Amino acid sequence: MITLDLAGIPIALDHRYPYIEEISRDYLTTAAPVITLSLTDHDLQREERLAGRRLPPAYAESAAFHRKAAQVLPSYGAIVFHAAVLT
Repeated sequence: MITLDLAGIPIALDHRYPYIEEISRDYLTTAAPVITLSLTDHDLQREERLAGRRLPPAYAESAAFHRKAAQVLPSYGAIVFHAAVLT
């Protein structure tokens, strides 16, 4: 289990694969979590259905965690944005 600071809100992730920890290392915190997110096999399968193809399990897990965080953060006064900028 890891805890990430997202928008000042400590969120624990009960994860299976190291990928989510690798891509989130800049957000790791030792603060006590106020939210704990865990996933089911159904959550990972949903990401594959939405993608329309088979996904590496670690990637499906990271996408599912991001989706769950995006759903719960508004209850804490925060939202998720995904963006890219080209200059």
